[in-house]
This record gives sequence, C-alpha cells and structure tokens, in this order.
Amino acid sequence: MKFLISKSLDADRLNSVFAGEHAVRGFGKNQITKALTIYERHKWLILNKPITSTLARYGHQIERSAQGYLAIAADMSDAVGALGVPDFWALDAICQVSYYDLQ
Repeated sequence: MKFLISKSLDADRLNSVFAGEHAVRGFGKNQITKALTIYERHKWLILNKPITSTLARYGHQIERSAQGYLAIAADMSDAVGALGVPDFWALDAICQVSYYDLQ
C-alpha cells in the first residue's frame, strides 16, 4: 500500500502492484482497489464484479487493466458528483444492491 500511495498513481505503478514486482499473492485487483478507495474514497473506484456488472448495464465498459482502471476512475469521478452519490464507497454499496437484486 505504501508503494501505491507514496507517489502519484500511474499505470506503471498500478501494473507493478496488479501483476508486477510489487504484487502480493492473494491480494488481487478487488482488494487493491478497495484499499485505494478506503485511502481516498472520492478518487478511487472499487473494481469488483458488482461494480463492473452494474456499470456495464449503463454502458460503462471497464477494461480490467491498470490503464482501464485509471480511465474509469477519472470518468466516474465526475459522474459520481453529478449523480449525487457522495463518493465511491457509496457507489459500491449502490452497485452491490443493484447487482444482487438483478440476480
């Protein structure tokens, strides 16, 4: 986590944590992005199945790469405010409910 937040987050740094030299076995994209959301919940989106499935229903396809994550987090940052959702933590809760209601 310290590696992720010690400098500006870019695709190379994120790739290193997702699957590179800073990757931790058993600590995948879901956990990494949850940690980022906890650290800065107004900036970083949680990347999990309920989020990706719910957003896909509304036309937001998420490429599950570092570059894709950074792009959707930036795009959704503007949308979250416009929707009246306080932050990405709240968006995760909304998407969880939506995802499981439609199962």
